[in-house]
Amino acid sequence: MTDLLKEKAGEFWVEMANKEGYSFIVFAHIKFEHVLKRRIANRLSLNIANVKKSRIASERVIRDFRTANELAYALDIIDSQTFGFLDKLNSIRNRVVHREDYSISEDEFKNLINCAPQDIPLKDRIKKYKRIEYKIESILLGIFVMLESGMHNVVEIKDSDHPLKIDIGSSKLVTFDAPEFCGILSSKFQKIK
Repeated sequence: MTDLLKEKAGEFWVEMANKEGYSFIVFAHIKFEHVLKRRIANRLSLNIANVKKSRIASERVIRDFRTANELAYALDIIDSQTFGFLDKLNSIRNRVVHREDYSISEDEFKNLINCAPQDIPLKDRIKKYKRIEYKIESILLGIFVMLESGMHNVVEIKDSDHPLKIDIGSSKLVTFDAPEFCGILSSKFQKIK
C-alpha cells in the first residue's frame, strides 16, 4: 500500500468509526460512490476523445449509486464479487435512509459479511472482532482500499509492450483506468492479482 493510500484509508477508518448508529453505512456508501464515479470518469476519458471527466462524474450522467456500480462492473473497474457486495450494501443503505426507525437485522449483517469479496485487503482485521458492526466496518475499509487502489484490475506493463511506445521505465503495475494503460487491453496486458 502506498503512503497516500494508507493516509486515505486511515482517514476513512477514523471518519467511519466516529459515526453513530447505522450512519457508518451511509458514510461508506457516499465514499464508495465518489470513488466509483472518479474511476469511471478516468476510464472513459481514456477511451473517448475529449471527454471531460467532470461531466462524466456529474449527477447528470451517473445519477445514483446503482448506476455507478453497474457501469464500474461493465467497464471492468470492479469484479463480480465487489459488484454483488456493493449492490447488497446499496439495498441496506436505502432501507436505513428511507424507512423510519429501520433496524438492520443480524441476518442482514451476516449476509453482507458472507458476500464480501474473498480477496478483500485487511481481511485479518475482520476475524479479530466479536461485534458484527466492527466486522462490517472492517470489510468496508477493505472495500475502500480495493476501490481506491484498483486492486481488481491491476496489469503489468513493460516498456516493450506499451501500445504507445511510451517510456515508463522497466515495468510498472497500473490499473485499467491509469494514464499509462490507456484503456487498451491486449494479450500483452494480462490481469494479475
